Amino acid sequence: MSARPWLITSALMVAAITLVGCAQPAPESSKPPVAEPARWSCDGASGPASWAEVDPGFAA
Repeated sequence: MSARPWLITSALMVAAITLVGCAQPAPESSKPPVAEPARWSCDGASGPASWAEVDPGFAA
C-alpha cells in the first residue's frame, strides 16, 4: 500500500483542524445603549438651584 493516500488524508485532517481552530464565534447582537432621561434642566424643580443635589460637583 502506498503512503500517498495516507499523506493526503493526514494533510486534509490537519487543514480541517487548523481551520476549525481559527474560526471565530459569531458576534453577539448588541443593542445600542438607551440614554437615561436628564436629571436636571434649566428651569423648574430640577433647575440650577437643585443641581448640587444631582451631583455635588455642580455646587457653586
